[in-house]
Amino acid sequence: MNNRTYQDLINYLTTLTYPMDYDDKRKNQLRKNSTQYFVKNHTLYRRNKKGNLRVITQDQVEPILFQLHRDITGAHLGIDAVFEKIKERYYWPQMFDDVRNYIRSCDVCQRRGPPERKEPLVPLVVKEPFYQIGIDVKGPLPRTSNGNRYIIVAMDYFTKWPEARAVENMKADTIAKFIFEEIICRHGIP
Repeated sequence: MNNRTYQDLINYLTTLTYPMDYDDKRKNQLRKNSTQYFVKNHTLYRRNKKGNLRVITQDQVEPILFQLHRDITGAHLGIDAVFEKIKERYYWPQMFDDVRNYIRSCDVCQRRGPPERKEPLVPLVVKEPFYQIGIDVKGPLPRTSNGNRYIIVAMDYFTKWPEARAVENMKADTIAKFIFEEIICRHGIP
């Protein structure tokens, strides 16, 4: 968003006054557009179904794109991945076009090229319920009143049946006890 439009929206939302050079058509347009925005701590935000997005001016776009794409934590992600990260927090007109143009002009990405995957896909053959399972541990989470900080989740590949338990640690004996009690004793050996 250009700086003039940004300031005009902030001024209108805080004082309900129009700029002097606006005609009736531009005043009407500003009033209609202002319903999508609000001001908090002298910063403009756009209302969204998923939350409020900070409105970015044109001179703030490149530092944000640099941080999310080229910075150490950016990892030179592709156009769609960077756009998804940006649209969670920020808004400006023509965001996708700016992201696409920025990434297409990235020297490192142009030299490296797109990732090449030539490995064949190998389907998993699952013959019956609990023939094969997947196990994952989520945490650490805030400690519960019982002292648990982790959640162990196992899912059957055939039926998609989940089994879960809150545990206090993720040591091997805790995982083995979970597998024995929740999987083997209830469903048999995978």
